[in-house]
Amino acid sequence: YLSWSRIKYRLQLKYLLGRFDHIVFLSDKKDKNRFYDFYLVHKFNLSSFSIIPNGSKIIDKKLCELNFRLKFKIRTKYLILSVSQYSKLKNQLMSLIAFKNSKLNDTTLLFIGQNKNKYTNMLKKYIRKNKLNNTILLDNIMQKDITNAYHSADLFLSSSHTETQPIVLLDAMGAGLPFISSNVGCVDAFKGGLISNNVDHM
Repeated sequence: YLSWSRIKYRLQLKYLLGRFDHIVFLSDKKDKNRFYDFYLVHKFNLSSFSIIPNGSKIIDKKLCELNFRLKFKIRTKYLILSVSQYSKLKNQLMSLIAFKNSKLNDTTLLFIGQNKNKYTNMLKKYIRKNKLNNTILLDNIMQKDITNAYHSADLFLSSSHTETQPIVLLDAMGAGLPFISSNVGCVDAFKGGLISNNVDHM
């Protein structure tokens, strides 16, 4: 379902795109729903554009890891990270189930989100019921700590139901962190990770 403002935007966009001297896109995906602007560029054979993916600066990875693990008491050898809002749409439960079923040893699964809510409470109940002691849910932590988390982890995990070009995965790539993600948006074009089609696959 498209609102009138969305329909109006789409009608105007094909005329507006041709008026720019040059356009920068973050991905070469041409999906008609999520990447409609680049879809139009391709459809009308516009040539004045560049594709420049997001990136991140280089920092001291070892220092980040030391500071983060000490501050949040991560004592296992391996750390799996998931960063997103706590919600059904972001689907952290799928990551949690996959982690439980994997029966990984000496590994912590760490979730970082914004405000805790009813969905967070549901995740906590699942954690308690299944005795997943090496699972941590954090919220409202400083950006510096989130950056340190990316540079401390061994794997990034995302099970979101829908995305376009998820910034959290770009941050993972910028930190040199491999990922496993549900097949959403343009994630299948990202380097350094694997696509998951369901919880068993994950």
